[in-house]
Amino acid sequence: MKIEENGVFSSHYKEGKDSDGTCVETQRNVYRDTNAVPRNFDSTTLHLGLKEGQIASRILSVGCPGRAALIAKALDKSSPIFSHTSPRGFTTYTGTFERTRVSIIAIGMGMPMMDFLVREARQLVSKPLLITRFGTCGALCPDVAVGSVVVASPGSVSVMRNPDAFLPLPTSSGTSADEINPIATGGAPHVRPPYLVFAPQLADPILTQALLGELKEQLGSEHVRRGMNVSACSFYSSQGRRDVFFDDRNEDLLDMLRERHPSLASMEMESFQLLALARASRGSVRAAAASIVVANRPTGDVCDEARLAYLERTGGEAMVRALVRFED
Repeated sequence: MKIEENGVFSSHYKEGKDSDGTCVETQRNVYRDTNAVPRNFDSTTLHLGLKEGQIASRILSVGCPGRAALIAKALDKSSPIFSHTSPRGFTTYTGTFERTRVSIIAIGMGMPMMDFLVREARQLVSKPLLITRFGTCGALCPDVAVGSVVVASPGSVSVMRNPDAFLPLPTSSGTSADEINPIATGGAPHVRPPYLVFAPQLADPILTQALLGELKEQLGSEHVRRGMNVSACSFYSSQGRRDVFFDDRNEDLLDMLRERHPSLASMEMESFQLLALARASRGSVRAAAASIVVANRPTGDVCDEARLAYLERTGGEAMVRALVRFED
């Protein structure tokens, strides 16, 4: 066996035999330093699957690969477009728009996926980063119409399911915590709340204004509104969806969130993490977020496919235009 050092990996080559008896060498990569920011043996990042030069400093993040491909059609045809889908499912398009370099990246769903994007992009680009998110959301107010776009101008809060609340906890009365609804009891001190709500993370105000301006110009002011966002740790429990197979104690969750934050307009799963990481980036990342309203939770209205496709294409191009015209 021979060992060759490469980046933060050691590459171990082990002799074996093919199906026809031919001796072959197979390669297995392991971390050399698990506390560093690791790379693959070819110097690409673990999750994005990218290396320096393949990602721009201006990034539009979306969830769905189809949305990324649709928006990427707006990139300049006169310049080459780099495209790549990593083994972890991140799809990247890097090209130019109005002769300015930009990346459109589909990350999937959830805060960990946003964490991978922001941290690995920060490792790959030497310049300050501009990152915007253009996702889909549910509206939390009856007057937020489906087929509109909500810009998280005040920022985003977060709600997470608290597993500790579902463990038996004796109280002075002998009642266990799993027999008490802490929301109904006003969150008594002796009761663990089933959901934790975290304070707002603010969006970059200047980048947010740029998004608002471009979206209103392209979609019409009546279809774009400001509002606080809430990012949930799940599509189900922490978004107040009922599931008879699980003990979630979320019957009053949406009402509790609206009571705490009256300006809440949208609910999704990623924006809080983006804004929180930008805040923690020591000034090296500026971020803002907007989402297409695909459903209204109080009314039950749902956006039709044609309207959604129009908003993805036209709104997505407006988001890219705001990024490339932004003067940092």
